[in-house]
Amino acid sequence: MSASDTLQYLFEELDTEFVVFRGDDELTTKSIPDAAEFLSGEGEIGISLLLANETAIGFYAPGLSENDATFIMKKQDRVMPIILLDEAVHMDKVPEEFTFDVPATGMDGWIMKETSGTFYTLDEAQALRREAPSAAEPAGEAECDGSPTAADEVADVADTAPPELIVAAGQERFQDARLLGTSTPEGDEFLKRPATFMRGKLYGAHDRRNTLDGKWKAHTGPWGSWAVDLFTQHPEDAEKEGTCFVLGESVDGARMAKAMKKMYAIGLDIDSGARLTDVLAKLEELGLIAFVYTSHSHGKDKLKLKRDEVMRKRKLSAAPSLDQIKDYLREDFKDRFEPTFIDAIKIENKELQEKDGIKIVLKTPPLDKFRVVVPLAEPVSIPSLDPSQTKALEIWENKVTGLAVNMLGVSFDVACTDPSRLFYLPRHPKGSEWDAAYVQGMPLEFDSIEPMSKAFYAKNRGAALNPLAMAGLDEGEGIPEFFTPSGKSLREWHRKAKDRYQMADMLEANVPDRIRRAGGEKAGTVHLECPFEHEHSKEGGTGTWASNALDSSSGFWFIQCHHDACQGRHKTEFLSEMLEQGWFEESVLTDEAWLLPGDDDVFDDGGAEPLATWAAGPLTRADWSSPEAATEAVRKAGLGPTSSDADVKLFILRALNGQIDHSGVNLLWEAVEAAGSRLGKRGWNALLKEARAEKDRVEEARQRPADAPDAGPDVAQADSKAQLAYASDCLRKANASEPTLFRYGTEVAEIDRVRETGQSAIRALDFRTFHARLNSVTDFRQQTGENRSRGVRAPEGVALDLYAERELPLPNLRGIVRAPVFGSDGKLIATPGYDGGSGLFYIPPDGLNVPPLPDSINEDVLREARRLLVEELLGDFMFDGVSRDALVKAALGDAVPPPSLLNLIGFMLEQFVRPLIAGPVMPMLITKPIRGAGASLLMETVQTVVDGRPSSRPLSKSEDERRKTVFTALLAGAATIYWDNVVGSVDSQVLAQLFSEDTFTDRELGRSAERQLPVRASFALSGNRPLFSDELRRRLSLVNLDPQSPEPEKRVGFRHRNLPAWTREHRGELVWALLVLVRNWLDRGRPAPQHAPAIGRYESYVDTIGGIIEAAAPNWTSWQANRSALNEIASNDEEEDIATLIETWHGDKVLRTDATARDVAELADAAELGLPVKRVPNGDGFKYAPRSFAAYLKQHKDRTFALSDGTRVKLTQAAARRAEGHPWSLVSAA
Repeated sequence: MSASDTLQYLFEELDTEFVVFRGDDELTTKSIPDAAEFLSGEGEIGISLLLANETAIGFYAPGLSENDATFIMKKQDRVMPIILLDEAVHMDKVPEEFTFDVPATGMDGWIMKETSGTFYTLDEAQALRREAPSAAEPAGEAECDGSPTAADEVADVADTAPPELIVAAGQERFQDARLLGTSTPEGDEFLKRPATFMRGKLYGAHDRRNTLDGKWKAHTGPWGSWAVDLFTQHPEDAEKEGTCFVLGESVDGARMAKAMKKMYAIGLDIDSGARLTDVLAKLEELGLIAFVYTSHSHGKDKLKLKRDEVMRKRKLSAAPSLDQIKDYLREDFKDRFEPTFIDAIKIENKELQEKDGIKIVLKTPPLDKFRVVVPLAEPVSIPSLDPSQTKALEIWENKVTGLAVNMLGVSFDVACTDPSRLFYLPRHPKGSEWDAAYVQGMPLEFDSIEPMSKAFYAKNRGAALNPLAMAGLDEGEGIPEFFTPSGKSLREWHRKAKDRYQMADMLEANVPDRIRRAGGEKAGTVHLECPFEHEHSKEGGTGTWASNALDSSSGFWFIQCHHDACQGRHKTEFLSEMLEQGWFEESVLTDEAWLLPGDDDVFDDGGAEPLATWAAGPLTRADWSSPEAATEAVRKAGLGPTSSDADVKLFILRALNGQIDHSGVNLLWEAVEAAGSRLGKRGWNALLKEARAEKDRVEEARQRPADAPDAGPDVAQADSKAQLAYASDCLRKANASEPTLFRYGTEVAEIDRVRETGQSAIRALDFRTFHARLNSVTDFRQQTGENRSRGVRAPEGVALDLYAERELPLPNLRGIVRAPVFGSDGKLIATPGYDGGSGLFYIPPDGLNVPPLPDSINEDVLREARRLLVEELLGDFMFDGVSRDALVKAALGDAVPPPSLLNLIGFMLEQFVRPLIAGPVMPMLITKPIRGAGASLLMETVQTVVDGRPSSRPLSKSEDERRKTVFTALLAGAATIYWDNVVGSVDSQVLAQLFSEDTFTDRELGRSAERQLPVRASFALSGNRPLFSDELRRRLSLVNLDPQSPEPEKRVGFRHRNLPAWTREHRGELVWALLVLVRNWLDRGRPAPQHAPAIGRYESYVDTIGGIIEAAAPNWTSWQANRSALNEIASNDEEEDIATLIETWHGDKVLRTDATARDVAELADAAELGLPVKRVPNGDGFKYAPRSFAAYLKQHKDRTFALSDGTRVKLTQAAARRAEGHPWSLVSAA
């Protein structure tokens, strides 16, 4: 920014005069142009944040984090963090340590940079200032025997811990928070670990001070610092609104659930009547670290209810009694209260009239309202919880619910299950009661939480909880049943209209007054008033929306509401309520204007059922609530002396559909008899029995698919072995000819195809989904009467046993392929579907047309295949620095092509012959000396040919993240796994295992057993000369791109202007070319290569790929001929480092034998050897930490080294320990 821009930024909206200065001169002005001109002179130039009326709009805050500052002034290494206030305050209120004068932009090299852009209150600014940590002094390091200690590992984190986190023995408070629980060394160390939260502001809907989506700032600091700043202060404030925080970090500062990347804690809002003291005691009992503080409305003892809503829910015609109100709170209210809380309420005012209606005012026990923040032992990456983002978010939600209900035993606000949920800072009104506590202990292990289904919890707040459903493992009864006003089933309507109905379009056309504009709505989606808004805590807002089936990502219409009161509602419940309230006519559901074309009438229920019964609509409880009501129901049905048995049975069926009870049946019979029926009680009972049997049959028929299996054993009578055998046999039969379920490594899996994109992937089934799939192929029975039974779900125990069975009778899946490939028998797999011989599932993408292979491969066919690959596809990439003309001439002529070209073609061949390779494949490294050489474009092209779609990922620095990423990719059946833009030096046991084993092993969150998957993918890495450890480097296949130009991005004259588009268009021909090379090799008898080097662990790979390459042309003999260049280009010099140290040590006249690790470290320091060893903090030169140096030596213990003069020595360590540790020696190894 210029000086003028800076003035505009600071003073644009202020009417007050401000001050600028130049040297000793001051100018008081309201004119930004005048001030800018004044600042353009020479000398010390600056701006005062103290206005002419002695109020300050901001100040310089030394020590503040740059990320928290509104903006910074920077000059070389000097940084001035500046805080701006949202309202000017008198200078007397500003602490003396803050100053108001700041340099002007451009003055003596100072520049301005906006960082957080946040305007703070004075209290918030002071709190931010207190947050700034002071670095602790590093502890000294003692000599040891070489084993690294915990102190080595956490030293860098510990150095950042603020000294004020230390809690003295016997201390009862920490700032405003009570100290509870028991301090542990592990817990104290945890407080030094970093956590990342997002901060922002929220004041109310549409308030200009609110932090906008995308502007939430992520801040990282040690847990202890967050405790000081956020959780252990409880200031007085008239309003709760203002600064708030989110317990994790997101993509681009967005505060949306799907944008959340990583969570560092779980937060709970508890205002259900649970006692704060009980929750604190439970946290202490569990031994968890937790921060607990009361909310702004803590302790309130009144509750207002909308009287009409209570009457509507309880179906009352008069004002409700206290008992009826209590029933409403237990069963119908949006919040869930503890039973003891409900029992203690009293009515204070039965009829309080307010502007939005008549209220019932209840006197309640003082309600504890508080928040609980529980730190997680390890941050949880939400995308890593499951390949499906929806499923990953569901896992997180169920874990949060499990913490509240299963561990703490409390009811809570389910909106907290949203990972992007914000929490206000602790605040309390003047004179009110408040509390805060810091519970000491251990951080929470995410895996230790027993999950509970959030959806089930929200839907069944007043009911006894089914343990299976609480864990999210119960499929329930499917879509709940709701009816139109005329009695038609919305469940049946939804079954046929779910992927056809344009709900958003219909709502916009029929109820425009109920549409709400939030801004930014995507096509086919509208925000609207919620039909249950009367149950919301606040009316208004844009938390309810609807979408067309055509525009929804799922392909189905939906209505959804984010409000806590609506959690767990099915979309048909919203639709039913809209119809009940008369938003639109029932006929819109069948209006073709809102239905996409289809073959079925959406209310055509199949004809086989007696659906005249259902079409007439069920009777309701009101129809048998009294003798008078029953008489009226019989009159409306037209029953009398001349009514047929069918008419009466139809009437009974309508009552059964309304869930009539025994007393209701008797009332209806009495009304039918009074109307003159000649049936008699015996005839009535016979029709009642027939109607019940018919209803059971219809319900069962609705639930049974057309291809339902044969009836199975009775779940109440057959023993468990018979049930297990039946279920296992059903699985085997259902997946015998055209399988849909597979055994994939240790997983039960299915093929998942995304309709919108046409892409396919392997999907591992969790238990809940497996149980659902088992239900679709079994027909377990339950007796309901003499010679009558109904179908029921497969018993949970049977499903669990099968799910855990490693020898499940399912076909073995090795992977999915998206182009024809050769099986291990040499036959081409070109028929879509599962191939039992190879274990591969072929799913060709739409539009792939591979020309047929000729019966015999002659030289003309071979030459065309080579030409397509080299001249058309790869010719513009400068392999080993060779130009297009030279490359094409060599590859299609008699000269030997560059090795990198053949290595790249070998990589492309891997997936087409993977079943022929017994063992691992070599990962490919595309390395380049400069950006713009084309590595990413090359891989996009290659992946498009091999797999039909390009994909890349960064290489994580964390081994745990690498393992999770790899496992997720393998789980989905990725054909190629490509890490782009690899930088620095790479050493990874995870990659070493991946690149050399047939299977890959991992442990997933929430599962104790190891999980294994077959490894059949190809692997590639690219970057600007990345380096690799010896263990990784010797596994790599080198592709060196050297554009021979300082500005490769300016190259012109390419054969194809848009290579990716050309590749997509001609993919079939390029696949054909690769298949030709393979068929040629097979027809020749699979000859082994004559020129390829021997590469340990990759013998089958060398024989197969090397053989295909050399059989393709007599001059194609340079495959893998650049192994020595690989060592020069990609070595991280770790071998040279240790060799140099040993050479130096051996040449030292004094230090030869019996040297301590400290002695050798001092030798390395004196010789100024740069070694991959941790150095002493704040040390000079090459001072290495003795513990780390001892560990480095241990890596090479008992190893023999060849020195430059031909001498061979071995590095040994004495078994006997001395005062200084176990001494090291170099001994002759002649």
